[in-house]
Amino acid sequence: MSSPTSITRLIGNLAALVGSVLVACFLLDLGIEWVGYEPIAFCAVLRPVIAVAYYVGVLLTAVGVIMWAVSMGKSEAGIALMLGGVMLFILPEVLPHYLGAECIPT
Repeated sequence: MSSPTSITRLIGNLAALVGSVLVACFLLDLGIEWVGYEPIAFCAVLRPVIAVAYYVGVLLTAVGVIMWAVSMGKSEAGIALMLGGVMLFILPEVLPHYLGAECIPT
């Protein structure tokens, strides 16, 4: 079984990947708008990123619950996976709000 450190590193890397993609598209839109064109990159990428983050987050949460239940509540790695999975599928929903983006998915 892997250590909690490698699991937290995995979750951190996934969250950084999701955040980096969204922030890069947001900055691209700022540059495009500055040149005078209509910004569309952030809104185009937001829905697929949310879908992937949801799927991975739910998978990590489910695996964490199973690990925690099988270990009879003693698995720190299971708890880390549960909390990390929940945070992973929340990140793409709240990041546009904090960036001040106008396209909030429905």
